[in-house]
Amino acid sequence: MNGPTPSQPAARASSAASSGPAAAAPITAPVRAPTPPESPATRNAARVDALLAKAGNDLYALDDDVLAPLELQLLDVDFQGLRLRAPDRVDVSAREVLPLLQARRATGLRDWEVEPRRNAILVAVDLERGGVLHGWAFRPRKRYNPNSLDRSMQGQPPSEDNPSVHARLSILDARRLTGLPWQAGRYAFTFISWDWVSNTVTVDLTEGAAPPREPEPLSMEESGRVLEDWRALEGSVSPVPGEAGPRADGISLTVPERFRKGTGAVIQGTLRMRIPPGMVVGGVAAEGRPAAFLPVGVLLLRKDEIGPPMITATVPLPASSVRAGGEAAVVRFSLELGKVAGDVLLPGEHLLYLVAGPFIDGPHRVEVLE
Repeated sequence: MNGPTPSQPAARASSAASSGPAAAAPITAPVRAPTPPESPATRNAARVDALLAKAGNDLYALDDDVLAPLELQLLDVDFQGLRLRAPDRVDVSAREVLPLLQARRATGLRDWEVEPRRNAILVAVDLERGGVLHGWAFRPRKRYNPNSLDRSMQGQPPSEDNPSVHARLSILDARRLTGLPWQAGRYAFTFISWDWVSNTVTVDLTEGAAPPREPEPLSMEESGRVLEDWRALEGSVSPVPGEAGPRADGISLTVPERFRKGTGAVIQGTLRMRIPPGMVVGGVAAEGRPAAFLPVGVLLLRKDEIGPPMITATVPLPASSVRAGGEAAVVRFSLELGKVAGDVLLPGEHLLYLVAGPFIDGPHRVEVLE
C-alpha cells in the first residue's frame, strides 16, 4: 500500500494561540448516560466526520498529499477528542489490511496529561458471535522498546498563557492491531485514549462478491462447551431476572468506585441490544439450559500501561432474550469483578469500560485497594 504505514501517524499539524481560554477538561459520555452539556469533546463532531469524508471512500489510497491539507483544516475545528472513519466493506480475498482513518485534536495540556501514543487502545467486536478483541493502537511492525516513549505528566506542563493545539490523522491497520480473523464477518471498531472514546464504526468483511450472510447458530455441542466455561467461573457472572429496561439500545452500568482486592466487587449491568445471531442455540434448548449467550468484555486501563487486560465473560440467557427477527432484547446481569479479573486486577486507579456488541459503556473510575 502506498502512503503512510498503517498504525503510524500520517502527518501532524499544530498551532499555538496567542490568547484564549484555558483548555477545557474533556468530557466523554457513557452510551446510556443523559446527554451532557455541549463541550469541546462533543461539539462539532459532525464537522470532523465531514472532514474525514473528504478523504474519499478508498482509504487504501490515502497518502500525505491527501491527509496533510485535511489536518490543517482539522486545526480550525473547535473540537477535542477522537473520530474514526472506516470502509463499509472489505474483500478479504483481495486485501490484506483493514485501514481505519483516525482523527485526533487535542491541546498541548491534554497531550501532557495523557500521553497519546501510550494510552491508545483499539477495540474490535465480532457482531455475529460477540467476541471482543483489543490491541495497542500504535504498535509498530518492528520490535520496539515501549519504555522509550514519554509518560503522561512528564516534565513541566505547557504554559496556559500560550496554549497549543495539535491535530493528527493516522491510518491504523485494524487487522494487525487486534488480531482480527481474516474471514467473512461483521465487526465494530472503537478507539479509546484513557478517558476519551471515539465513535464506533462497522465494517463488513466479505469473500469475493458473496454478500454478507448470517452465521450458523450454536450447535448443542458448542453451547455445552460455552456453558462449561461459564460454570468454571463459579457464579461470578450471572443473569438477573427482570423484563423492564431502557427503551434505547445501549448499556447502563453500576460500578463500585472503590474496593479491596480479593473482595467481591459486583458490577450490575443492563443492556438492550440484539443478541449476536451466532450465539443463539440452534434447535430447542433443553429445559433449564440457556437459549443464547452474550459475550462481554471488561477493559481495565491504568494510565500509561501498554497492553492493558481485557477480561472476557459470557452471560447465559433464557429463551425470553431471543427475539424473532433480531429484535433487541433486554439483558440484566451481575459480574463479580474480583473473581473474573483474578491477578490482573492491580492496586491503584483504573478506568473501567464494558464492551458488548457495538456498545461501550465508560469510563468508570475504580480504585483498587490493597
